[in-house]
Amino acid sequence: MRQTTRINGARVVLTTSKAGKLTMKPALPTEDDLQAAQVAALRRHPAFNKAFTFAADMNAERRGPKARAKAMRTGMMAGEPDVRLYFSSGRLVLVENKVGKARMQPSQEPRHAVLRRLGFPVHVLRAESEEEAERLMLDIVEDELKRPAA
Repeated sequence: MRQTTRINGARVVLTTSKAGKLTMKPALPTEDDLQAAQVAALRRHPAFNKAFTFAADMNAERRGPKARAKAMRTGMMAGEPDVRLYFSSGRLVLVENKVGKARMQPSQEPRHAVLRRLGFPVHVLRAESEEEAERLMLDIVEDELKRPAA
């Protein structure tokens, strides 16, 4: 049996074997932890609000029936990437975050396919730490900032 919990503020995975032996190891961060680290890094970037800006949301956040209906009625699209990067070149780059080997949600693959078909790059970043998530996001920003304007 596996359970993720917090001990002294740290997320850990507790595993109990069939023989009753208990083991504990650090848990991977949550997707919102990765995204929060990326957002902080983007805000610190010297080109933020000069050569690029961004918007992010948590479409996967659990909502009750009323909140879900309101979100869908007002335009929230299932499967939408987590972060939108807007560049002064007029380019929009989309980023989906995943923790480790987490699977894409059933709504994400078709939505990402539509966005790519329309010409928007969609990156799926897989990270197992906040630092790795920051680095991967900043790599995308740096690569984009080096692109010649169209």
